[in-house]
Amino acid sequence: MIVAISRAKRFSPNSEDKDARILKSLCDLLQQSGFDIKVMDEDNFSLQPDADLYISMARSEATLKILNDSPVPVINKPESVLLNCQNRKRLFNIISVSGFYVPFASGYQSLDDVSAKDGYWVKKNYGYSECEQDVVYARNVEERDAAVAAMKARGIEDVYVCPHIKGDLVKFYGVCNTPFFRFYYPDDDGEMKFSNNGHNGLPKHTPFDAYEFWCESTAVANTLGLDFYGGDCIVKENGDRVYIDINDWPSYSRCYKEAAEYMAILAVYAMHHGDLEVLRNRIKSGYYEAVIFDYGGTLDSDGMHWGKRIWHAYQKCGVPVDEALFREAYVHAERTLATNPIILKDDDFTTTLRKKLFIEMDYISEHIENFNPYEWICDVLYTLIDDTKKSTDTTDEVMRYVFGNYVNNDKTILVSNFYGNINAVLRQFGLEGYFSHVIESAVVGVRKPDPEIWRMGLSALGVTDASKVLVIGDSYDKDIIPAHEIGCDTLWFMGEGWTPVIPDGKQADWVMTTWFDIYEP
Repeated sequence: MIVAISRAKRFSPNSEDKDARILKSLCDLLQQSGFDIKVMDEDNFSLQPDADLYISMARSEATLKILNDSPVPVINKPESVLLNCQNRKRLFNIISVSGFYVPFASGYQSLDDVSAKDGYWVKKNYGYSECEQDVVYARNVEERDAAVAAMKARGIEDVYVCPHIKGDLVKFYGVCNTPFFRFYYPDDDGEMKFSNNGHNGLPKHTPFDAYEFWCESTAVANTLGLDFYGGDCIVKENGDRVYIDINDWPSYSRCYKEAAEYMAILAVYAMHHGDLEVLRNRIKSGYYEAVIFDYGGTLDSDGMHWGKRIWHAYQKCGVPVDEALFREAYVHAERTLATNPIILKDDDFTTTLRKKLFIEMDYISEHIENFNPYEWICDVLYTLIDDTKKSTDTTDEVMRYVFGNYVNNDKTILVSNFYGNINAVLRQFGLEGYFSHVIESAVVGVRKPDPEIWRMGLSALGVTDASKVLVIGDSYDKDIIPAHEIGCDTLWFMGEGWTPVIPDGKQADWVMTTWFDIYEP
């Protein structure tokens, strides 16, 4: 059973509905996937004897201290919320020591050491902001001192003061150990929690490296021990990012549906990932006689179903189609390619994807008036090429430094449902040299989830003991279950699926949500 702990209203000022919405979205997804869910209020919480996992929005000290004694996993970790997120000074000291920019911070005793030409922020240091008066902007020293005095008059002795930082205000949301990361500029449209945004005016959208921002924010969250996280940063005119707030489990207000899918993935991972240290040791010790890889979704998209990867590219490029029609178009294209000789043996990834996208967009044009495929196809194509190159670059590292070092090259094999041109696709990304054999459904006439295609893999390798073979794939139904059925060890690369329903993962020996679960660069 999964126990979900709701956040008390006093910790959700102006965000009660949004906080409740993200928790409900997550619980609904887990329930649809077959998990038993029990929702408890943090003010009436006690450890449950039949709990397998706690997913906690709690912020009260009493509840967090109880959760510290939990014998089962807790998301977010109570010690991280209690020690880090409830103390701004400690929070920013940790971030600063980790090498990331934060505002100059000072306690009330050294207030005179804080100088700021653009104004100040006066905030309650310990605990969470429960009202607008807990976070105050001061234009000058006089307003700063008045704000500090007002907090003291309300009984808040521990005050955090820092200078105001000029630049673009950017809000961000993430789910650690997954590809989910989103950011936006609240000053673009004025959507804000309180009325204290807007002091920098309209954002200039100063350019910065979005991928670097994701990596940096994930590192900050990992340093703090947060699984679900969000925050605010200022992007200065030189592109530097200054972190001004980090939150445990934000409302994910603009992306809550998509965030909930990744949060559900991480919840299942927390319960069923297995002891990955055992797996790493087995690989390094040469325990496995062979390793069999799936391709699509596993080696080229970080565990994400390709339908979802294409849909996200449509969203990024602003293609004017809703998800329901896109899904129809995607299925139509897959069926068309499976039943017609459209993909040729020498078609590389770019050519294959261009053909697939044209079939999709041609279908869409039949359902949306004045939709022109040629207006969108190049943007989507090159977005997907760029995303896939990033994924396969990581795969290349993993193949060289993990499996290349510890598994013989003549004992690695690829088993894939593909169109007959997978070798050309592998060549485009420099992955063709890693596999001694390639078994492709269009060539052998057998498709997953038929276990026979996995038996063909064992036969090609000359391996008789299936238990000494590791199978790695992103599809639980097509990769993990049939490989488990014939006796192989299985590593499920769990990412965003075609549907939000998540398998329970019980037939996977191990579960990973990123290659970095087994690879340390």
